[in-house]
Amino acid sequence: MKVKFTVITVCYNAVDVITETIKSLLSQKFSEYEYIIQDGGSTDGTLEEVRKLTGGRAGVSIYSETDAGIYDAMNKALVKAKGEYVFFLNAGDCLVNDAVLLRVNEYIGSHSADIVYGDIIQVQGEKRELRKYGRFCQSSIYFLMGACICHQAIFAKRELFDRKGFDITYQVCADREWLLFQKKNGVVFDVMPFTISEVLIEGFSSNHINELEQETEECLRKYYGRKSCIYILLLTIKKNGLIVKVLRRLERSFFVREE
Repeated sequence: MKVKFTVITVCYNAVDVITETIKSLLSQKFSEYEYIIQDGGSTDGTLEEVRKLTGGRAGVSIYSETDAGIYDAMNKALVKAKGEYVFFLNAGDCLVNDAVLLRVNEYIGSHSADIVYGDIIQVQGEKRELRKYGRFCQSSIYFLMGACICHQAIFAKRELFDRKGFDITYQVCADREWLLFQKKNGVVFDVMPFTISEVLIEGFSSNHINELEQETEECLRKYYGRKSCIYILLLTIKKNGLIVKVLRRLERSFFVREE
């Protein structure tokens, strides 16, 4: 059974990083997908590069219009999506090899889940680290610790977005809020035992730490009520440098490995 994917790349003035993103998708062995590139009105040559790389290829749709930010752009693209599962691949991020969609299709064909996810490789300059998203990462305690599965690791049924898109009142945590909504409403998660993408970690959220912490707290309070105090306690603990070092070592032991 073949599963058709919708792969979405949102971009804005990304001419320096979008080339490898597009190439990583167009080289996939599995061809039953559509590709939506949602541009925010770039002025740096991004659209010219996109058109050159895709060359009128069937199944590729390019849109350019102003938006209210990354999650608004993602919502705009979702309206056009026709695939059974949706995957977001940010400009600058890449699928790890040419067999990713093939492996995901095979996994979905033999497992029943609404949302499936795998590992990612975090890229920061020359540094590459494997971020492992195991079964624990779909648990409430994982979210209450302030952690979240990034969307470049997730394939989700399109119908889930028909029920709820991204809440654009969140500037950096709309994907986290979306996942928490799905979890609260009994959506079935499953973990795939392989790596999906290489992700640049110099993203918007990493440059807006205060907003990230504030919105994470708001999301957790919305879906977990008083239990959100666990996250607030952890934020307080983070102010102690020694404890932070211990927590980071624990995190790296379980979830991160240098490549």
